[in-house]
Amino acid sequence: LKTLELAELAQSLTHMQVAIHERELRVLALAEKDVLTGVYNRVGFLRRVESLLSQQRPMTAILINIDRFQQINDTLGHPFGDQVLIAFADQLVQLLAAVPDAVLARFGGDEFAALVPMDQPDWAGLVDRMQHQFELPLQVTERQLDVRATVGIAHCPLHAKNAVDLMCCADEAMYIAKEERIGCRVYNPERQRFRTEHLSLLGELKAALASDQLMLYFQPKVCLQPSKNQDQPVLHQAEALIRWQHPERGFIPPSEFIPFAEQTSDIRDLTRWVIAEGCMNAAKLGEQGHAVRVSVNISVRDLLDGQFYLYVRECLAEANVPPSRLCLEITESGAMEEAPAVLDNLNQLKQMGVAMAIDDYGTGYSSLSYVRQLPVSELKIDQSFIKHMIDSPNDMMIVHSTIELAHSLGFSVVAEGVETQQISQLLVDFGCDWSQGYFYARPLPFADYATWLA
Repeated sequence: LKTLELAELAQSLTHMQVAIHERELRVLALAEKDVLTGVYNRVGFLRRVESLLSQQRPMTAILINIDRFQQINDTLGHPFGDQVLIAFADQLVQLLAAVPDAVLARFGGDEFAALVPMDQPDWAGLVDRMQHQFELPLQVTERQLDVRATVGIAHCPLHAKNAVDLMCCADEAMYIAKEERIGCRVYNPERQRFRTEHLSLLGELKAALASDQLMLYFQPKVCLQPSKNQDQPVLHQAEALIRWQHPERGFIPPSEFIPFAEQTSDIRDLTRWVIAEGCMNAAKLGEQGHAVRVSVNISVRDLLDGQFYLYVRECLAEANVPPSRLCLEITESGAMEEAPAVLDNLNQLKQMGVAMAIDDYGTGYSSLSYVRQLPVSELKIDQSFIKHMIDSPNDMMIVHSTIELAHSLGFSVVAEGVETQQISQLLVDFGCDWSQGYFYARPLPFADYATWLA
């Protein structure tokens, strides 16, 4: 009897151990799966990827971000947005079904990741099929939606040798594709936006604002039609450009810290510093007998701050310069932002008498018919069109027609990136109002700019 009882107890313990092990496997599986879509989550994906990478096989990481997903949530609601994510994941599962050892995950929000053990051209064909699929309507419940996506590509071992670094490279490529408004981009280390040293620069930037490491340089805007502009009270214009002289690193170009700051709240502090400093410098130039309108670049983050126009008013009052001596330049893509705070700030600034310009016009998708609805008075044609105008009949036609149409809508026009006499004369012939570029002067420190004016 005791032997039988011991056997039953042993059997029960065995069943219990098996049940516990199965439960642990289920818990582990759930911990590595995305509850909504059923594919891997970030944790499960990275663990699976590390396992595959240990096999020393060439791998391609594909990071996929759904375009304008926030608009879907805002318009149709978050429950419907969840259905879009499920349908999109199902679509990716079908695309990867024929790829051995392919791994698919939802990284979170509207972002998906895939790893395929493929070398080119196989991975390129897969991405082409993905992009073609993204152009087709996506069936979600009873609706057909236009759901596009942007893709970033990175290769192992070419770009990285571990899972985390590989996905960072793919993420970098995807965001560059977003900025360029193209469907796909392969990682290019030469175009890496952020590097490890940027993390330390972020902290040092705060100290730079408080310790006079930052300074303003001024690039003159030259009037190309003096007879046309002779009745204007502002005789000179210049764009204020920030420069950083680090006590240990030396000169740090804006491209090394401005894009990084734009991803954080630091851009707000930088912009405010430039506006305050620009107003004070405009006042100093006025005391020297030079009436100069100083242009300052601002970002959408600045305009989303409901108190932004009040800060501008304070800076103008403290420097004792009229609002007409300040021009705020916002990028074309930023001007398309229709948030209430953006439009309110723009309208308040216009009422104050501050000039406003659309910067880098031509690099986005806005039309002049849209821009004319904004309280702006100046259009800056992006240098990418100006620089190649002589060799490119298409660019020349774009510049000429943009100037004519802008004038018909009441805008003054500034050409950026003028580097030769030939281009300068062509802009004069086209009736362009102002221009700036190395042909006239490089960005100058304040004292040198004052000398240039004299």
